[in-house]
Amino acid sequence: MGDVVIQTSLFAWIKSIFPDSKITLVTSKEFAPLVESHGFIDNVVAYEKKKGIQDFKSLFQLSRELEGDLLIDLHNTLRAKIVRCFSFSIPSMRVAKRTFLRFLLIKFKLNFIQGLETHHERTIRDFEFLFPSDFDRFELELFVKQHSNTRGGTLTTNTASFKNVPRRFNSKYIVISPVASFTTKLWPISRYLELTKSILNDKKFLDFEIVILGGPNDISCRQFESFRSERIHNLQGKTSFLESSEIIGGASLVITNDTGVLHLSESFGIPVVSFFGPTTPDFGFRPHLEQSVCFYKGVKCSPCSATGAKPCFQKSLLCMEAIDVNEVFQKLKSMEIN
Repeated sequence: MGDVVIQTSLFAWIKSIFPDSKITLVTSKEFAPLVESHGFIDNVVAYEKKKGIQDFKSLFQLSRELEGDLLIDLHNTLRAKIVRCFSFSIPSMRVAKRTFLRFLLIKFKLNFIQGLETHHERTIRDFEFLFPSDFDRFELELFVKQHSNTRGGTLTTNTASFKNVPRRFNSKYIVISPVASFTTKLWPISRYLELTKSILNDKKFLDFEIVILGGPNDISCRQFESFRSERIHNLQGKTSFLESSEIIGGASLVITNDTGVLHLSESFGIPVVSFFGPTTPDFGFRPHLEQSVCFYKGVKCSPCSATGAKPCFQKSLLCMEAIDVNEVFQKLKSMEIN
């Protein structure tokens, strides 16, 4: 999900240069709701993954149906390579994933990508040479703001960013989503609970309610019910994908891990407080909004994988446990949120 959202920066940039261009996005069926009726995407092809030879046949059929002047591969996965191969009549380019540089950082802790732009900007830079225009971040942020309902200062968008998103609650609220695609990327739920307690008891946040978001399987979210506070709304497993998106769009702040919720929040222009551990912000998937905050302690064994999929060999998640609750809370108190 995060990858799809981040890549919308490229679509916005192309539309800002060539407003009459037609962009077709091929994406997994599960992520299609993110971009259907998107303001910078003209057509969405929702691909449903299959197994074995049936998947190969479906990819072949998809490849033969694609039309266009240029095919840009933004993932360079096996499926994407198959599509590129069979769409040989269309000139194609693929994204540079800096695979070798990431390998050096993961395996030998040699960091040659420190200080590089976020992936939001880097994706544009990779294909900038194809177009008769230079990338200017400020100009693109202004273009996105003018053509969407984001609160400004963002390079990314989603379908709901082009709609009037109603507030689901009467007061201001903070979204906490303590979820992630892999367990190694989870800041301990006990830390989230401690942080929530501090927020509830602090004068600065007395006007804020707290909304908990998570999927049906994120049962750790149920621990928030121990507060028995009317200011906490636990919606874990109770909202659809689009409903969760709309709730995030009306928030004042989102607190989450290194996950798709981070990038979905920023696509509304909502600042984020995020936690990194097994992956590093230097990979480029860190927050890009000026108001957002990223916590990463860089313990000696981190990063241990490119996505966080590799199981931790330590007795506990040192990289995530190194992030102190009080440090996070003090940063929260210094932020201007409304």
